[in-house]
Amino acid sequence: MNNLLIFIIGIYLIICPFYFFESGVPQPAHYVAAIAFIAMVFSKDFRVILKEKVVLYLLLFLLLTAIINSVYFFRYYSSGDGNIFILHTAYYIFNFLFFLLFLKTIKQGHSKGSIDKIALCCLISLGIQVILAIFDVNKVTQYIVTGRSVLYFNNPNQLGYFTLLMLTLFSILPSRYRNNKFIALFVLLGSVILAVVSGSRLVIVGVLVLAFSLLFQQGIKLKLEYWLVISLVGLLATAFMYKTEFIQKKIALVEIRNHRQDTTGVSEAQIRGYDRIWLNPKIVLYGSGEGKYDRFSSYHQLEIHSGFGTILFSYGIMGLITFMLFFYKVIEQRIFFNVLLLSPIILYNLAHQGFRNPLFWAVLASVYVASLVHKKNRVKLS
Repeated sequence: MNNLLIFIIGIYLIICPFYFFESGVPQPAHYVAAIAFIAMVFSKDFRVILKEKVVLYLLLFLLLTAIINSVYFFRYYSSGDGNIFILHTAYYIFNFLFFLLFLKTIKQGHSKGSIDKIALCCLISLGIQVILAIFDVNKVTQYIVTGRSVLYFNNPNQLGYFTLLMLTLFSILPSRYRNNKFIALFVLLGSVILAVVSGSRLVIVGVLVLAFSLLFQQGIKLKLEYWLVISLVGLLATAFMYKTEFIQKKIALVEIRNHRQDTTGVSEAQIRGYDRIWLNPKIVLYGSGEGKYDRFSSYHQLEIHSGFGTILFSYGIMGLITFMLFFYKVIEQRIFFNVLLLSPIILYNLAHQGFRNPLFWAVLASVYVASLVHKKNRVKLS
C-alpha cells in the first residue's frame, strides 16, 4: 500500500505545477491526490497516524474553522453568499488529508526508500519547470484571461511559491540525492532561475536562505575552489541577465509599482488588505469566516494577502492560537533549525495567502517526521 501512495504522490508532485483551470478550483493534481486519500483511509495502519499528537492539534484547528465557516454559511445562505464559506472549509479538509498522506507515507516508509523516491519526483518536477522556463514555454488556454500566467501557472506568485516549497521539501528530506553536491547545485541553480522568472524579490531572497541551509546545515560541504567557481559563474550570469529584456521588464515593473504607491498615497498594507484588521478590531475576537469580504470597510475588497492575517481575521484569536499550537508541535524537536529552514515560507505567508497550497502541508509533515528521526538518532548516539 505504501508503494501505491508513493507512486500517487510522485505523480502529484510532477503535475501540480500545471494549472489548466482558473485559480480557486481543483486542478488535475488535486484529483490525483483524492485517489491517494481513498487508498490511505482504507489502509490497515491508517488509525495509527491519527493518534499522533500533531494530528490532534491540526484536527482541533480544522474543527474550529469548520464551525466558524458553518455559522456564516447559514447566516448568508438565504442571500446566496454562503457557499463560499463551505468551499474554504473544503480546502482545509483537503489539506488536512494531504498532511496525513505525507505523514503516513514518510514516517512508515522511512527506511524503505520512500524518501529517495519522493525526492526524485521533486527533482523531476523542478527540472521540467526549469526546461519550460529556459525555452519560454507558456500555456495558452481559454480559462486564463488575466494575462499574468507564467509557464503553466496562473500568475508569477504561484511559480515563486512552488519554487520555495519544492526547494524546502528537497532540503528537508534526507535522501541520497540531497547528499550529492552536484545534484544539490543543480537544484539550487534551477531554483534561482525559477525565482528570477517569477520576478519576486522575496522568493529570490528565500532561495538564497535555503541555499545556505542546504549547503551547510544539511551537511553538504563545498571546497574553496567550488565556491570560487560558483561566485565567478554567478557574477557573469548576473551581469548577462541584468541586460536582458526580460530582467529589464521586471525592473520596470517594480519601478512602476513603487511610483504608483508614491503618487496615489496608498500604502502597501492597504493594497494587501491588512488595514481590514485594525479597521474591524472586534471581528478579530471571534472571526469573520473566509468569504464575502465586501462586508468590511477596507481599501482591498478581496481576501487579505497574508496567510497568518487571513487566519487571524477569519478565525479570530482562537483560530490563530490553535494554528500556532499545531505549528509549534511540528517544529518543537529542532526549533532553531526548523524556523531557519521554514523562514522563507513563513515570510512568504506574511505577505501572501499560501496556506491553501497542499505542498505547504506536505512540507510541514516532512519537517515533523525529519525532526522525530533526528531525535531518535540523537538518543541512539547518546
